[in-house]
Amino acid sequence: MSIYYINLVDWKRLLEKLLQKYTLYAPVSRTTSPLVRDEWTTFERINSENINNIVYNFPRAADVVKSIFFREREIATKYFREGEREGEAPIAVLGAKSCDLAALRIQDRIFMAEEFKDPSYVELRENGLIIGSDCQSISPTCFCTVVHIKSYATDTFDTVSY
Repeated sequence: MSIYYINLVDWKRLLEKLLQKYTLYAPVSRTTSPLVRDEWTTFERINSENINNIVYNFPRAADVVKSIFFREREIATKYFREGEREGEAPIAVLGAKSCDLAALRIQDRIFMAEEFKDPSYVELRENGLIIGSDCQSISPTCFCTVVHIKSYATDTFDTVSY
């Protein structure tokens, strides 16, 4: 594996370029309310207005990456023929943690297997881009060590940001 470094200015340019080609999802910080001192991250659709809200070096987000690729609802009649996702940009995910990627591997085995292949899911995954992110520390709510997953991504990603 090769390691490349990028400065903050070029990183922001790269994200802007990704926005031109992909529908980008990345972790953004949230709080429950002013009364509760609790903060967590959630994956949100990123655009040029909220691109500076992306957070880095966070524990796993509250929602999961696999839900970005496997949608709760989809208009089935529009996609009977392959390649009919007109006007829909491919998905890019920034900040996928090792535990999310492990879950995505399981989902891929289910929905990309020949017997029960979901063409809509396959198209999203094959055209998508995943930028993994290593955990800098393990949160008390993390379960990666219990299920023998490393705190850094080892596969199921296109590139990793540290």
